[in-house]
Amino acid sequence: MRVLRHTAVALATVLALALAAQAAAAPYGSGSFGRWRTDRFGLPAYRYTLDEERSPRAARPELLGLRDAWHQLGNDRLTANAYNHGYTQLWDQERLFQWTNLHEPQKRHYAGGYGFLRMRGGRVVSTLYDDRPAGARVTRDFGSGYYERTTTLGRAAVVERVYAPFGDDPLLLHDVRIVNRSRKPLNASWFEYWDVNPAFPLPDKPARDGSGHVNRPVRQVHRAMDSPRYDRAERTLSVAQRPSANVFVPANLFVTSAGQEAPQQALTPITQLDARPLTIFAAALRGPVAGVDTDVDAFFGDGDRARPDAVAADRATGSIAPPASEQENGGRTLFALRAPVHVRPGGSATLRYAYGIARPEAVQPLVARYRARTRPFEASQRAWDRFAPRASLGKRHRWLARELRWQGYMLRSFDVYDDGCGHHVIDQGGAYQYGLSYQGSYRDPLMHALPMIYLDPWVARETILYSAQEQRAGSGQMPYGMYSLCRPLDLGTSSDMDVWLLLAISEYVLATRDTAVLRRPVRFADRDAATLWQHAKLAVHHQEEVVGRGPHGGYDAKDLGDWADFITQYQGLTESMIVPGQVAFAYRRLAQVADVVGDRAFARRLRAKALELQRAVARQWNGRWFVRGYAGERKLGDGAIFGDMQPWAILSRAATRRQSLSILRATRRFLTGIGAPLLLGGRPRIGSAQVPANDDPDVTEHYSSASSEAVFSVGGNNAGLMGGSWQVVNGWLVWAMSTLADRVPGARGFAFDEWRRNTLAAHARAFPDAWDGTISTDDVCWSYYSRDPSQCGFHLSSDYAGQISHQPAWILWGLLKQAGVEPTATGYTISPSMPLARYSFRLPRIGLAVRRGRLSGFVKSAAGGRLQMRVRLRARPRHGVRVR
Repeated sequence: MRVLRHTAVALATVLALALAAQAAAAPYGSGSFGRWRTDRFGLPAYRYTLDEERSPRAARPELLGLRDAWHQLGNDRLTANAYNHGYTQLWDQERLFQWTNLHEPQKRHYAGGYGFLRMRGGRVVSTLYDDRPAGARVTRDFGSGYYERTTTLGRAAVVERVYAPFGDDPLLLHDVRIVNRSRKPLNASWFEYWDVNPAFPLPDKPARDGSGHVNRPVRQVHRAMDSPRYDRAERTLSVAQRPSANVFVPANLFVTSAGQEAPQQALTPITQLDARPLTIFAAALRGPVAGVDTDVDAFFGDGDRARPDAVAADRATGSIAPPASEQENGGRTLFALRAPVHVRPGGSATLRYAYGIARPEAVQPLVARYRARTRPFEASQRAWDRFAPRASLGKRHRWLARELRWQGYMLRSFDVYDDGCGHHVIDQGGAYQYGLSYQGSYRDPLMHALPMIYLDPWVARETILYSAQEQRAGSGQMPYGMYSLCRPLDLGTSSDMDVWLLLAISEYVLATRDTAVLRRPVRFADRDAATLWQHAKLAVHHQEEVVGRGPHGGYDAKDLGDWADFITQYQGLTESMIVPGQVAFAYRRLAQVADVVGDRAFARRLRAKALELQRAVARQWNGRWFVRGYAGERKLGDGAIFGDMQPWAILSRAATRRQSLSILRATRRFLTGIGAPLLLGGRPRIGSAQVPANDDPDVTEHYSSASSEAVFSVGGNNAGLMGGSWQVVNGWLVWAMSTLADRVPGARGFAFDEWRRNTLAAHARAFPDAWDGTISTDDVCWSYYSRDPSQCGFHLSSDYAGQISHQPAWILWGLLKQAGVEPTATGYTISPSMPLARYSFRLPRIGLAVRRGRLSGFVKSAAGGRLQMRVRLRARPRHGVRVR
């Protein structure tokens, strides 16, 4: 009995410890850098708890050991990066792609977005995490639209929040609340600090990193500025940028791992000239100003970053920095504003500042408008709360509901404004935006506009108008992407570009019923203007007459191939069979728009062409999957399944039910890794690969070792050029499998499982020590058979990683496709396929609730009229396939 009693006590102790550990465990998908939480607005936020100065986990291999972790703040005008170190960098591309306050500590430029509390007795508390005083307690939260820090030391605490207010205003706000935790009055001074260091990044010469990859470092080209000014009445500091001199874009953006330029069409260097530069400003919106500084030398003096001389002396000097030229590689300008504060015992004082970049004449009205707002943060967060998707997917998938809210915020935070084009666009982000300084490629913003149609149609509409005007009159040719001020990046062309303009226009018009946009005049890149509907017809003309068809019914691969850029150069693709499937699907969608506007003859031509393309794709069946394309007469993807091809064979209606089942099984085996040999990496943890492993014993088509050295060979050991797990390809896979829910056993479960494995939470769960993939990620992560499956990106730059808009867009689109949301010429078809008994979601423009045998919901259109709703609850096909 004694033994039993002791055993019972021991078991009780173990159980208590287990329960305590479970209670303290971070929410699913938090990784090892911090934990997810829900803020007081019901929005997700990530509390970063790692001490990046000491923890070995902070070193990022994709950034050559850099210990930076950042989060994107953004509204519809600009973006900013909030860093774990405590500072925030503001990015703007209204005129030029540029940072306004580039962090360059070696030049005493420290970005800003923080400050210094100088207390009586001379103690200085810097709220920069890297300079926190000994004994200070710090919390850091990356939130939906904000970065919040609390620095607590002794009897004082400083609560700060940097945020991009919801809407279209080009500024950040910085709220500072100083809390007196003691029983005595607190008399102190707050020094608000924002640096001014405008620079735009350009790719530099390639270099090999420590892991054998070649990265293209980024060089920063600094902008010239006048001397800053202080408007005492408006409590506003400002500095005018000067018109930029000639900026030459490098002749090539991509390199092989041997350090050689990729075999591609060379770029023609272009000249960017900003004749109407914007003004950078900072203003005190709430609280006093008792002196300013604008000169780095005067403010810091002989002090250091943690204790500037002006702060230590508790006196702003009124310094004015000299003008800066482009040749100076920076300058001496900063913005510092001193505010004396008196805080009663147990009380607090709140200060508020604005930092932004705008047209000179817009600065004063912008400052006045925000000075009049009493609670701008609360208003901004309520707007984000209304915008972000809400979902209920059951207790087991509660984390998925959190992820959908986060991805809604992330997708919209990529929205920026281009003054040259006169429209907003959902930028691809990441190293493309912040390293290579271009908006690319043409197809990507249009892809990302698809889910935005159901979140905020205005943003989608702007992106469509931005993209349509990239067409050239006559031919309909569009560039690969865009530099700042609406200047084309002529890198070469791909055969799939028109598809995405047609799909975005079709989805937008059918979902919103906004046919008026089709009559809107939209200029061409080179001259004149035409209606958006004429632009759509020109895209069809370009696809058929300029891109053209090959001998097997596919489309000419042109300079770059299709979505898989440079597959022409690296794998010799001459004829793409993906694009016929894409075009067949797009033409059928556009035909419904033609029905709505009464263009019957055009609709008939589109449907006839779609059927012809469908048959061309159908002829590519090899008994197990569909062939990817041709290099002359040699088939690509005959001995190795290509994941990018199969979804479009299904969506174009080329694949029969039996063929779709074969595709499902082959995808699971070769791309997802279910049932693959253990030597390839074991069970799948994140999204499916785009191609099989090169050393898979059942693969008979291999990628040459010389070609596998290319920069695009993600993770190595790939049986094709575009290795790795691509968000876009897996988004197509979820989409296609969702359409098979009642026809192919296992399709609905596989679609849901694939969707789940492509989330941030799944990546952080599988690889908790990888920051890239925790709160944002690249457009590609390495596949299950890669030498390091935890990594993301393909090392395009050693300066930037993560924060690309593909993942939020395709996760949100996957929700809509599994919900069976399909706008039509007459209304909507709703045919859910998600393998859950009960679930619901609500987006601003559409909502759905599924219960056993019942379905309810709503849609909002932009125009009045009658909508015909077709609702169908899909039955499960017999003989289901087990999906892990």
